[in-house]
Amino acid sequence: MVFVLGLAGWGEEGEMTGPNNYEGSYIRQYIPRRQYYITFMNRDYLIRVWLTTIITAPIIFMLLSAVLAFKTSQADPDTFYFVLFSMLFGFILSIPTLLICILLFSVLEKKLKNPLEFKAAILLVASLGMFLTFFILYGPKYYIPAGLRFSILYGICILLAGFFYRVR
Repeated sequence: MVFVLGLAGWGEEGEMTGPNNYEGSYIRQYIPRRQYYITFMNRDYLIRVWLTTIITAPIIFMLLSAVLAFKTSQADPDTFYFVLFSMLFGFILSIPTLLICILLFSVLEKKLKNPLEFKAAILLVASLGMFLTFFILYGPKYYIPAGLRFSILYGICILLAGFFYRVR
């Protein structure tokens, strides 16, 4: 999101606006035409990364399952429904992590001016939140055999989507 602030009384092309149009005067000739650009981190970045991760991770999981099923010749006809199920529950279960990232967005925006550092911090929080969500969902007993696969896949998708989109 880019906000453009001009000097008071100046138009877009540098003409004076309002009742005091100093056209051709000494003042008009020596006042430079300037615009100040104040950039803020793009809040749509979080939504894009979130939606991309929710959509792509189950699809990648389906493709990996198809490759493994092709090798063992045990195709699962319900894989498509599992993808839809994963997208729906991924959407619901990732809302708390998204809200935490949105709340941290303003804090990190003020402290970290470098976009790469900002991305790394936000993606670290998102990945940790996702790992914690899967750990709570599967519990400590079943996390290693089942939840760890999903955590790694979603973590990779978060990182790829996070570094694919621009934050400014």
